[in-house]
Amino acid sequence: MLIEEELAQTDDRSVINKLQNKIGDVSGLLDIDDQYPVVDEAFETRHHCHASVKSSCLTRWNSSLLMVEFGA
Repeated sequence: MLIEEELAQTDDRSVINKLQNKIGDVSGLLDIDDQYPVVDEAFETRHHCHASVKSSCLTRWNSSLLMVEFGA
């Protein structure tokens, strides 16, 4: 019983070490992303930003229902 518990703890430590290594790798990649940001000017010109959020109304609900029913 004691040997099984020790083996389980060893396995747990191994898994934790692997996760810590992966977290370190990801953290390093995120740091690199912060140092060298990608600027896509084409995306910025194509990106559309809504000026306001439209509230629900009967005709919008009907239009949404028709699109769902007919697979649009």
